Amino acid sequence: MGKWSMRYRAAISRSDSTRRLHDAGCFVIITVNSMQLPDVLPSPCHVLFVGINPGLGSARRGHHFGGPGNPFWRLLHSAAFTPRVLAPEEDVLLAEFGWGLVNLWDRPTRTAAELRRDELEQGRVRLLERVERVRPRVVALVGISLFRAVFPGVRKPGPVAKDVR
Repeated sequence: MGKWSMRYRAAISRSDSTRRLHDAGCFVIITVNSMQLPDVLPSPCHVLFVGINPGLGSARRGHHFGGPGNPFWRLLHSAAFTPRVLAPEEDVLLAEFGWGLVNLWDRPTRTAAELRRDELEQGRVRLLERVERVRPRVVALVGISLFRAVFPGVRKPGPVAKDVR
């Protein structure tokens, strides 16, 4: 289980910008815009799944691909990466299988189109640094807009040679 789900029972506020976490009668307010999802980086890392940035649902839950209706966990299981469909709160369990999870950029948004060009470029540089450090066997980009952000000069999505940056 993730950090938040183990220690707190989440009581989601009506506002998209805040989340209230309840612990023995004490409320902590965390702004969604400042919430960072922790990277899941196992060693060794066989496959590194990269999302573009957290959606508001993921930020509220504090876990990767946590928005309502997000098919990531179901598809991961369908592709035989996990023995069962994991809940977003179980994102850290991917490390046990050698799978990693990171985002290109940390700022939660309603849609990825809200990211600024400078955020995408900085995220691209940060991602390349993480890939060099972790050295996964495969980097899996989750989403077509992410592919275009990471490989701006490549017109057609698909497998890309290691030397293309």
